[in-house]
Amino acid sequence: EVWWVHGARDGSEHPFAEESRTLVGQLGRAHWHVRYSRPRDEDRIDVDYTAAGRISANTVGALGVPRDAHAYLCGPDTFMHQLSDALVGLGLDPGRVHVE
Repeated sequence: EVWWVHGARDGSEHPFAEESRTLVGQLGRAHWHVRYSRPRDEDRIDVDYTAAGRISANTVGALGVPRDAHAYLCGPDTFMHQLSDALVGLGLDPGRVHVE
C-alpha cells in the first residue's frame, strides 16, 4: 500500500505532477493526496490537487495513514521536522519516519 501525500504552492510549482499521478494510478493499492497552499484559477480540484491548504498532522491523521507505515519526507528543514514530530505524535514509530 502506497500513500502519496504531496504539497506545493500551486500547479506551477508541482514537479512531475502528471508523471506521479500516472504512476500512483497504476498501483493496485495506492492513495493520492495533493494539497496546494495557494491554488491558481487554472488548477483543477480533484484533478491537479485534492485540497487547498498545507500538509499538517491533522491532514495525515484524517487520511488514515496506517500507524505501521514508513514515511519518507522531503522538503524544507522546518517542514520535515514539524511533520516528523507530528507523525510520531500520531503513533508512527520514530524509526519509520525518514527525512532527506
